[in-house]
Amino acid sequence: MNRIRNEDSSLHFTRKVLITVGTTIPIVLLLLVSGYVAQMLVLIFAGILLAILLKGLAELLRRLTGLSNGWSVGIVLLLIAVLMVLTVWISSPPIAAQVSQLSEELPKAASQILDNIRKHPWGERLLRQAPGMNELGEHLGSFYRQVSNVFRLTLGAAGSLILVLFVGLYLAFEPQLYIDGVIRLFPVSHRPRAKEVLESLGESLRWWLVGRFVSMAIIGLMTALGLWILGIRLAFILGIFAAILTFVPYVGPVISAVPAILLGTLSKPLMGLYVALLYTVIQIVESYIVTPIVQRKAVSLPPVFTLVIQIVFSILIGVTGLIVATPAAVALLVLVKMVYVEGVLENPRKAVVPE
Repeated sequence: MNRIRNEDSSLHFTRKVLITVGTTIPIVLLLLVSGYVAQMLVLIFAGILLAILLKGLAELLRRLTGLSNGWSVGIVLLLIAVLMVLTVWISSPPIAAQVSQLSEELPKAASQILDNIRKHPWGERLLRQAPGMNELGEHLGSFYRQVSNVFRLTLGAAGSLILVLFVGLYLAFEPQLYIDGVIRLFPVSHRPRAKEVLESLGESLRWWLVGRFVSMAIIGLMTALGLWILGIRLAFILGIFAAILTFVPYVGPVISAVPAILLGTLSKPLMGLYVALLYTVIQIVESYIVTPIVQRKAVSLPPVFTLVIQIVFSILIGVTGLIVATPAAVALLVLVKMVYVEGVLENPRKAVVPE
């Protein structure tokens, strides 16, 4: 009798294990597939942003020359390729030298700051309570070398880059074909509203891109000039670094300021404060003067909402998600405003979703 009970108990336990495993494996597989799908959607969205950029430049050229959309996009691509080749050919030697020097100087700057902190009693206590700070000097240089190569590493994957380029090129050359295809997914009565939403979405993203690139250029020039006036070494590469990271609002400028502050502190302790003030003034100018002027036609993003989207995207997708988080937030706000607020709450007849 006891043997039969033991066998039943063993079978019951085995059944529970099998049920648990059978339930867990599909969930894990679903999460893995969701992660891959999310990454794919982010890359497609990046391709859409590229198409919007190319289409905007081609539209400007088309108005000036009267050429067709295809020829305008082709000329824009040729001009961009020539500009990139010239830029790499002219600036790659000094940039490579400054990047190498920057990777050597940052650990020295971090080590010197830690040595200055250790000279004070409170500094010793602080370092003992936070032992991870002792490794800052060793890892900071490596960290910023990785950050400075974010775009190269992200787009370096051949498959991802090809997907982004092909999506961008196909959409830029024949945008109306794909817009009409999306509109036809909706009932006939909702197609005019769907077209209106897509046009507004494209316009908002186009102006957001304009604002970002203008901000990147202004931030890069002001940063390089300001650091050069302060006598900070590697001002040119730090300006490029600041310009690139400006594409990611709020998070990028903070990251770009740290190496400059460290190098300033390495020369003179008070110089680090001057560099921090310089970056603060530049960000105030960019946030309260440049961005409001350039992005008057774009969606105004609440800072908290933007930061939340950046955190969520970076956790779920990684660096690529952080890069596209803000334009995704722009698209989300446009959709919420036009589809839900205007279409459902204020005027149900304007709803885009099928009834």
